[in-house]
Amino acid sequence: MTKINKLPVAIGLLAVFVAASPAGAQLAFANALSSNFNPQYTSSNPNTYMGDAYTLAPGTTQITGFDLFPLNATVNNYVGLEVNVWVWGAVNTSGTVNAANPAFSDLLGSYTATASGTFSSGYYFPFEDVPGTSPGFTLPAPLSIPSTTIGLTFSYEGTLDGTTYATARNLTSIITSNAPTAGSTALNGYYRGSSTTGNFTSAINTISGGTYNVAVDIYTASPVPEPSALTLACLGAAGLFGLRRRKA
Repeated sequence: MTKINKLPVAIGLLAVFVAASPAGAQLAFANALSSNFNPQYTSSNPNTYMGDAYTLAPGTTQITGFDLFPLNATVNNYVGLEVNVWVWGAVNTSGTVNAANPAFSDLLGSYTATASGTFSSGYYFPFEDVPGTSPGFTLPAPLSIPSTTIGLTFSYEGTLDGTTYATARNLTSIITSNAPTAGSTALNGYYRGSSTTGNFTSAINTISGGTYNVAVDIYTASPVPEPSALTLACLGAAGLFGLRRRKA
C-alpha cells in the first residue's frame, strides 16, 4: 500500500464525461469528502480493475452520478483517460467468492467516457464538479437500483497519443481508510483484478492496520417535497420575511 499525491492543477475537461449535472443532487454515499482524506493505493498485481460494495443512504432508489478518484502510479505521463464504471444490483456477502459465485451479479449498467488533459505520473486525479453537491461523472439518465446495497467496479485506461487507450498496472483507483460521511461500506476491504467483465472471482483484499475501501462519492437526486411541505416552506419564508420587515 502506497500513499500518492493529488495533482496540484485542476483538470478542466470534466464536461467531456457528461451533460449538465442534475439539479438538486445529494450524496447517497461518500468516503472521500473528509478534510483529512487519506488517499492510498495498492501496487499489488493485478490492480487494473478495482471493485467494492456500498450501502447507500436510506431511501435511495436511484443513482445520478459519482465523484471518481483514479491515480497514475505508472511511469507514463498520459494525455487522456478512459473511464469505465460498472454498477451491480447484487453483492455476494457470503464470504465465498469464486468463478461459480462471483463478487457481484445483476449488472444494472456500465458506462464509459473519456477525458483529455495532463495525467502525470505520481498523482491522483479527483473527477469532481462541486463536491457534495453535484457529481463530476453524471450518468446520462438516473439509474434505478433494486436495493440500497450496490457493487461498483472501476477501470481506467490511459493514452499516450490521444487515440489508443490501454490498461496498465498501477493505473488504478484510490483506496482510503476514511469512514464514510454518508452511507456505509458493505464490505471490509476491496476487490482487485484484471477481468474485462468488471466482476471478480477471487477473495476480497484487506490490509492489516485498518479498513480500506475504494474511494468514491455516489449521488442521488434530492427528493421533491410534497405539495403540503412546499406550502409550509413558503409560509415559513413569508413569515420570516414579515418578521424582518417589522424589525427593520
